[in-house]
Amino acid sequence: MIEQYGIDISTAQGKIDWDKLARNEHLAFVIIRAAQGTAQDSAFDRNIKEALRTDIPFGLYFASGATTEEGVEAEARFAAAFCEAFRPQYGAWYDMELKKHAALGKQKVSALLRRWLEIVGETGTSAGVYTNRNWLKNLIEPAVFEKQDGASYPLWYAAYPNIEGKSLTDAWKDNRQKLSYPQAAIWQWTSKGRIEGISTNVDMNVCYEDFAALTGEDETPEEYVTVEEAARMLSNLGVRGVIL
Repeated sequence: MIEQYGIDISTAQGKIDWDKLARNEHLAFVIIRAAQGTAQDSAFDRNIKEALRTDIPFGLYFASGATTEEGVEAEARFAAAFCEAFRPQYGAWYDMELKKHAALGKQKVSALLRRWLEIVGETGTSAGVYTNRNWLKNLIEPAVFEKQDGASYPLWYAAYPNIEGKSLTDAWKDNRQKLSYPQAAIWQWTSKGRIEGISTNVDMNVCYEDFAALTGEDETPEEYVTVEEAARMLSNLGVRGVIL
């Protein structure tokens, strides 16, 4: 079984020392928050530039603010532009977790999640959902994850057991089949992790899937665009660009 260790970050982690992250032999990937709704994360410019410079494989996640189909479609198009610009190897993830979302009910939440996955998935990026047991049980229909070709959209599953250690390798080994939802491609096991290069707590994750195989793409430098090209692509959506 594949078990790769990673973290997810946003502006909450402040200024990160990416060279220290790159020297960590156990760190296989970083999932970077790209946006809240259609507003770019304030630390994204620096984080994506540093991920590319240090050659740390990365995914992108997008925190939802929309509660209507029109709003979710706008967020999905925004996310799709980031995916086309940066081609995240570890997928693009939609995080819908606000109280206003839960108030919509299971049918509406499921329809909105499905619409986002369909639009972002058209970019060729592995599009998935970040969520937890409560939402999977009460607010998300299983059919959300089913593709027409018989494959599945991946699940990034948050579940925090009582694990004493908080470093990357303290996650329980061979734990996938013990999860309430063992189909999870990524398991987020704590929000209180610690790693050299980040001064704050940070979410820790274990990845069980080969995302290069899921997308059918070879992870080579040629798969990237330049920062300047990415800035031009994002400017079409009103993003001012990438700070160099």
